[in-house]
Amino acid sequence: MKNISKILLLLCLAFASNLLSVHAASIAGGEIMYKNLGGDSFLVTLNVYYSCSGVKPTSQIPLDVMFKTTKLTSFNVHLRSSKDVTNYDGCMTGSGCDSPHSKYLIGFTRNTYTGIVSVKSYTYCEYTIAYSDTSRDGQITLGSSGQNFYVSAFFNKCQANSSPVFDTFPQIIVCENTCIDLKNSATDPDGDSLVYILDSAMQDANKAVSWSKPFAYNKPLRFDSFPINTAKWNPPSCEGFHIDMANGTLYFKSTTYSISPVVIKIEKWRSISGNYVRIGEIIRDIEIVTIKCPSYHPPTLSGINGTTNNTIHIHPNHHTHITLNSDDPDKSDTVTLSWTTDMKGDTISSEVKKQHPELHIDWTPSSIDIRSNPYLIFITAKDNSCQALKTTRALLVYVDSNNTTGIESYSISEDELKIYPNPSKQDFTISYSLNQNAKVLLEVYDVTGRKISTLVSEPQNQG
Repeated sequence: MKNISKILLLLCLAFASNLLSVHAASIAGGEIMYKNLGGDSFLVTLNVYYSCSGVKPTSQIPLDVMFKTTKLTSFNVHLRSSKDVTNYDGCMTGSGCDSPHSKYLIGFTRNTYTGIVSVKSYTYCEYTIAYSDTSRDGQITLGSSGQNFYVSAFFNKCQANSSPVFDTFPQIIVCENTCIDLKNSATDPDGDSLVYILDSAMQDANKAVSWSKPFAYNKPLRFDSFPINTAKWNPPSCEGFHIDMANGTLYFKSTTYSISPVVIKIEKWRSISGNYVRIGEIIRDIEIVTIKCPSYHPPTLSGINGTTNNTIHIHPNHHTHITLNSDDPDKSDTVTLSWTTDMKGDTISSEVKKQHPELHIDWTPSSIDIRSNPYLIFITAKDNSCQALKTTRALLVYVDSNNTTGIESYSISEDELKIYPNPSKQDFTISYSLNQNAKVLLEVYDVTGRKISTLVSEPQNQG
């Protein structure tokens, strides 16, 4: 009887150990943020990133509140949402989260937990909120596989503040031998200064994870020019492993398959009596998985009637037919065409589910359609296999009066027209060159077709 009990106990221990192992193998990263609710109360948000090959997230998770390394109390955060964040910026058409039988083996979810904690009963100014689990993803290839997972946030309650908030999901999957810029920027609700730093992944408050040499927290994968992580980043030669300390963007080109933990620490600094003081800190601890990606190419889209022209002058009461050609260099793919326009009474149609569909525009404007500014047609060609790949073209259709003397016109190419910086939040510069004397009309429109400004409207010489 004792032997049977001993066997059952061993089986139970083994089963419990397997559960912990499965749970541990599913953790791909995490981050903690906090929001001051007034007084000494804080709304805490924990994001935990799980591999879909692991167990499902639990309904609640305990977090510790510490002063330095001393634990003061614990509180629970509760699961609010779960979202598939696999290749949010990539070209895969599915993920391992789609179903248990998905052909895509990789998949990750962001699981968001929230809860409220009060530190009113403590007299300290500085606190750390920490989340820990039994171990990291067991599939990590360059060290720290199966080691404890630990992520934290630091705040100073004596300086009323809320943490920075990440602007984007982390990009977990990257393509081998591709120049990568991973966005990890955050917005600070208090307007404090933020500094982004590469930091070590931790097993607990005092112990960093160990790496397989020669890899380290600032050399977390095999990149172009490895192990010289300070080598020059100058695409298409993308050497080194860099972080922009002003916005948290990581720059690198991973050269081989790997799974690695990477930690971005955001320090929050405030000017107090003329001196900058660190009053907060959050950490994003996340895996970067390098894979061989399929080779996708963006579709092509011609201008008017198969040319590079984007501008056409037409007359009222005359039927006009315009054709645009599209194609996809990947022969197994198809193209979808979509459009918006402010033209009235037009007929626009396109072929569907073809490698090189045509778009047809038919319009017979009347005299009431005559106007000085052009009608706009925005056309987008999307790759059906990779929705992130698309080509957009804007057509300008002028309806001139019948007694207007015809003027020979031409459109300049993208090589002859430069806009920088692009994209831009505020100011930008437009430069262009002409290969012949011409009357130049340069107008700016918003995406709804509303004219914002006329920048140039005059004859100009070649050059």
